[in-house]
Amino acid sequence: MNEKVEEIIDRIIKNDIKNLKITIENNPKNEVIKYYKVLFEAAINVNNPIVINLLYNYFMNSQNVTEILSELVLLLTKNENITLLKYIINNFLYDNSCILKFLFMYRNNKPVNKKDLINIILKEKSKFDWDRVDEEGDTSLIIACDNQNEIIAKYLIEQGANINKADYNGNTPLIIFCKIGNVNMVGYLINHGADVNICNKCGYRPLLIACTKNDETLVKCFVENNADINKADYYGNTPLIYACKNGNENIIKYLIDHGADINKCDRNGDTPLIIVCQKKNEVVAKYLIQCGADVNKENNYGYTPLIIACRNENQIIINYLLENHANINKSDHNGDTPLITSCIKENEAITKYLIDKKADINKADNYGNTPLIYSCKNGNKVISKYLIDHGADINKSNHKGETPYIISSKKGNSMILNYLIKVDHYRNSQD
Repeated sequence: MNEKVEEIIDRIIKNDIKNLKITIENNPKNEVIKYYKVLFEAAINVNNPIVINLLYNYFMNSQNVTEILSELVLLLTKNENITLLKYIINNFLYDNSCILKFLFMYRNNKPVNKKDLINIILKEKSKFDWDRVDEEGDTSLIIACDNQNEIIAKYLIEQGANINKADYNGNTPLIIFCKIGNVNMVGYLINHGADVNICNKCGYRPLLIACTKNDETLVKCFVENNADINKADYYGNTPLIYACKNGNENIIKYLIDHGADINKCDRNGDTPLIIVCQKKNEVVAKYLIQCGADVNKENNYGYTPLIIACRNENQIIINYLLENHANINKSDHNGDTPLITSCIKENEAITKYLIDKKADINKADNYGNTPLIYSCKNGNKVISKYLIDHGADINKSNHKGETPYIISSKKGNSMILNYLIKVDHYRNSQD
């Protein structure tokens, strides 16, 4: 920055209008214009419209006038100075040249139709580039929204700022106000044409965000304004999936009542029912099943709702799934059935319940391990005895050639070993 520009800034800071005008006029414009941003920043800091007006008149015939005015709007928005913002728009947008056009038409009795009027206004508004961004990629409207300055945001929209222009991360004004839960501004933006289905770079749409925040009011607002109820983010999470993760019964019911796909899964293959089973949410699990959720749909790992309920040892959900036709013998990608899972968990009550419900007692996993082999590995006498008493094959071996007898011998579990020998002797005698 040269000395002459520093002198201009000094005059601005001191509000020395008389000498400021002389200093500006005595400097070559092509040198001063390089520093227009710094000069306007100084003028904003002293909050003096006369100084701003003087600078504008000095630069107005420049080829960069649109850039200069647009940058001035950005600076005033950052400064949250609504008074000066209105001043420059009222005085520089519809300036004397615009007023003279209308006076000329009036004087010559020239009729002005609606189309001509719109064209004149649009031409005047083109003096500002409302989509101009700062060094961080933010427009004036985005800056006002980030600052939660509703007055400036509304004013900019009324002046023609692009309501759907996003920041660097893809966040639009609607997404920004949705994130902070500002219901009034969300309504205002929608009424002024905000796109309710636009997403940011993470794939989050307003409705998804409202569901993650458990904001029932905003969820209803977006659905009522035609938000896509089944649109997912980049991870496949739908509004219903987020509501299920949060366990929000009111939002879950509202979304389903308004057409949410109850079986749509995320990238892991997890359906809403699988998710609530993971969360051990018995109330929502029952509700989803009542609404027609697929009780046998598996995720990418082969886990069905029943297998997950067994992994979580949730007896209530297990009961309800089986009452609603869950496949008791369907295995995951490792070959683990619900019964194998309960044996691994050593849950005696669930194991007995599954056996009583006719689970396949001898179905093995991908490694040949049967429920009895797992109970012998764990040394669980109660489960081992119950399996044997209900027909478990005591001689069936896994892929390593290990039988329940061999495993019990290695583990030194004499009680199970003796019972195996006793049962084997009895069965042979029956043959």
